[in-house]
Amino acid sequence: VAEYTKYVVYMIESMIASMKAPPTPQKFVVLFDLKGFSPSLVFRRDVRLMIRKLIYVAQAQYPERLHKTLLVNAPLGFQSAWKLIQPLLDEK
Repeated sequence: VAEYTKYVVYMIESMIASMKAPPTPQKFVVLFDLKGFSPSLVFRRDVRLMIRKLIYVAQAQYPERLHKTLLVNAPLGFQSAWKLIQPLLDEK
């Protein structure tokens, strides 16, 4: 979990470094491919911790830069898992 979170932060920082310098406001979109994700994974403590950390990184560390987060290839039944994840998200 910690290594994956560090990897995501590294990738975001690399992306920011490659953006144009201000005053042009630069925002980014995060894309999560959920292919192979099983909604039952949300019940695992380590997976919930990773989801919380990734949400924290996106919302708290990059609030002015994060434009959108997109989830693609969500499996059938993902709506149930989403109900557990959604309360962790900031409305912005």
